[in-house]
Amino acid sequence: MSKTTSNEVSPSRLFKNMIALKPWLFITAYYVYSNPGSTVEDLRELTRLNMDTLKRGIWWLNKFGVIENRNDKYFVKQEYSKVIENMLFNYCNLGEKHVLQLDKVYIVFNIRNGRVNYWSLPLDYYEKLSYYEKITNGVFTDREVAYVLGVNIRTARKIVELKELLEKCGINHQTHGEKS
Repeated sequence: MSKTTSNEVSPSRLFKNMIALKPWLFITAYYVYSNPGSTVEDLRELTRLNMDTLKRGIWWLNKFGVIENRNDKYFVKQEYSKVIENMLFNYCNLGEKHVLQLDKVYIVFNIRNGRVNYWSLPLDYYEKLSYYEKITNGVFTDREVAYVLGVNIRTARKIVELKELLEKCGINHQTHGEKS
């Protein structure tokens, strides 16, 4: 039996909705989860975010009830720890770049100049590119991706970049996201 009533939203759905609305919050949530009991200064050093961006992220996560402050040390609330832990199965940290699969969307985060920049692509684009590369036994350029998938060149470049990032994460694009 579910712990939530029909009027309540599960922590999992609430967190996913929050990340869908404000993807950049995932970076702060990830570092608070990975480093429980960190101070703001610790988190600033770990995330490489500027203090204003970090404090704004902490404020939002606190407002949504995801984290708590105990003696100026931050912790993910128990009900959200399992949610974040499960999301980490679809997450890869490459230093300045991070990749998260959130349901049917990939979100790529880039930490630059103390801020979180991000873009997203439907999982479907990646899967189609993987399929076409598998059946042709080749690698497509961004121009070929644009033509084959019917997307603009900017989107095609992001699809190619996503594929390269996932390969760095150890995801074999020939097997549709299975670990190599």
